[in-house]
Amino acid sequence: IMAHDLLNFNQAVLGYLELVSSKKMLEGDNKRYVESAIEQVRNSSQLIEDIQKMTRLGMLEEREIGDVNLTRVIDESISDIELLYPDKKIKIDFRKEDEEVYVKGTDFLYDVIINILTNSVKFSGSDKVSIDVSFSRPEAAEHLIDTVVEDHGIGIPDKVKDALMGDRESDAKSRRARGFGLVFVRAIADHFGGSLILDDRIAGDHTKGTRIVLRLPEVLHR
Repeated sequence: IMAHDLLNFNQAVLGYLELVSSKKMLEGDNKRYVESAIEQVRNSSQLIEDIQKMTRLGMLEEREIGDVNLTRVIDESISDIELLYPDKKIKIDFRKEDEEVYVKGTDFLYDVIINILTNSVKFSGSDKVSIDVSFSRPEAAEHLIDTVVEDHGIGIPDKVKDALMGDRESDAKSRRARGFGLVFVRAIADHFGGSLILDDRIAGDHTKGTRIVLRLPEVLHR
């Protein structure tokens, strides 16, 4: 109930801020301050929703996990991310396979893909966002499939990667730098018998963008 109330408060604040932001007389630093406030309120709401989902994840029973059409989930997520960020020019190249891909999971996988795409959009460093999405199958991991998301944004420094992936020696400030989203993604991947891999799009140079690999058990012979 408290989380629901907080989301309602945030929605009211967001509505007023967006109304102020739409005023033509607002410009310069004042406009940037309001836009920054809007982004922080959105981040707060996303954090509350992710914590709610983490709580639900902990109560998830094995019988609730089934076959999920991952191709369709990615298609829906791409359509929705473009609506969530109308001020961005988003180009997502989704290289599909001839047949639709199915994995083990639940409707949480939609939230996973949205979180990954949101990460790429928020840290693009530009109003123009370019993202590549594809599938691959790791040779050393039979019956698993990778969803590979590569962006051309500002990238993730190694210290922050370690923090997001649970390195206890990495400081909390680094973990907060990317928020709760990718931590949430990793928790869901682990729960479904998969994993999350964070890497540089160009090996050894994090400033050229990020490569995120979501590895999940593939459903074969449908």
